[in-house]
Amino acid sequence: FGMYRLRMLFSVFLAGTLVYTLVLVATVCVAEKNIRKVYQKYAKDTTFPESEDDHWVYGMFYYNKQDNRFLVNSRCAAGATLNMAKASAKVTSILVVIGMVTMILWIAVWVLMDDFIPLSLNIMGQDLVSRQYQDEYVIPLEEIGQMELIWELPSMTKRMGVEMDNILKGSFLVEGYVSSKVCVRRKEPPFIFVKTKDGMAYYLNDEDPQKTRTVYESLLK
Repeated sequence: FGMYRLRMLFSVFLAGTLVYTLVLVATVCVAEKNIRKVYQKYAKDTTFPESEDDHWVYGMFYYNKQDNRFLVNSRCAAGATLNMAKASAKVTSILVVIGMVTMILWIAVWVLMDDFIPLSLNIMGQDLVSRQYQDEYVIPLEEIGQMELIWELPSMTKRMGVEMDNILKGSFLVEGYVSSKVCVRRKEPPFIFVKTKDGMAYYLNDEDPQKTRTVYESLLK
């Protein structure tokens, strides 16, 4: 249910962003069209200073082949915009669009990776290893000073990392410790609390609750 809800929320977010953008663009285009009608209505009877209105497409995009500038002042407010008549400006715009689409797709893939890729906890040689798509934490067994099998996570606040409906991963502030390292499926108890001899605290578990208990029993031995 958590993964389904996440996908639904992300789809709603993307759809909402798209609709908002289309409505905004349509509103600007309609406003620009109305402004041009008013201008044309009174242009015959009124002397206006020479302007660049004809070079602004829908009031947003500047297109002037006679202008050699790559950047021009924005029509409204501060800043600058591209002269779309220049080939370099077209290439730049295409690259920006590709970059934005790539970023959105990468965020979507990254979110899905954290939710779908299994989380594992194993004893490898002389180390306790927490892993998802890479080794998240590697704790030498000889450095473990305290450990406990718990069925409920304490209250914690994310400092840096991932905090989703079914996964916590990264650095968290936990009551009683300045900082703790966490890599757990929060809906798949139990969890192994580990405190190293240097005072670092960890909360870890495996995708499979039975595997978590097996690892804990192995640590006890």
